Amino acid sequence: MLKTLFDPSPSNVPAADSDSDADTRSATECELSVGLFVGHPEVDSRMVSDLAVATVIAVLVTASFPFYLYGAWIMIDTEIVTWGVLIYHLKFIAVGLTLNTVPVVVWMIPRVADQFGGLLAVHAFFGLQAYAMLLVALTGIVRILQVKLTHDLYAEPDREVALDDLHENMGGWRRRLRVGVFGYVFFWLLAWILGMIRYALRYSVFW
Repeated sequence: MLKTLFDPSPSNVPAADSDSDADTRSATECELSVGLFVGHPEVDSRMVSDLAVATVIAVLVTASFPFYLYGAWIMIDTEIVTWGVLIYHLKFIAVGLTLNTVPVVVWMIPRVADQFGGLLAVHAFFGLQAYAMLLVALTGIVRILQVKLTHDLYAEPDREVALDDLHENMGGWRRRLRVGVFGYVFFWLLAWILGMIRYALRYSVFW
């Protein structure tokens, strides 16, 4: 009988303890199962907050495109570009660039390390190409602006002067401007499409 009382074999462990352990495991598994379907309140709130901010960012970036289009249309639709027309044009371009660049710097770039992947890499590549094309366009338009200011063409827009006759490099600067503007719009659209795809996949907004 003494051997039976002090025998440490599993058969002599009190049944109540085994039942208690089993109940604890069952309760834990149940909580985990419920958590998978319901979600932790803090996690849910963070996801909702993240989705709200991402939606605002998507709207801001998308809203920049109409400003680009209207700014370009001002120059296309105007036969004689005065200083006032140029400033009016640049105001819309500046608003478009602000709506696009601020979300990139404040929201997108700081989150690259946490979300880096194949699709994000391609998205970032096209975005960088767009800004590279913008720099190309700026190198052209700055030189054109300098030459036209030197010859007072904004103050006297009615003068019959061929732009290519104002400077020997004017033709190259104008080509650089056209290539830069077209390249920026082209790569911006590619980056925007990929950005919207990433938004839809990450937040499952359409399913």
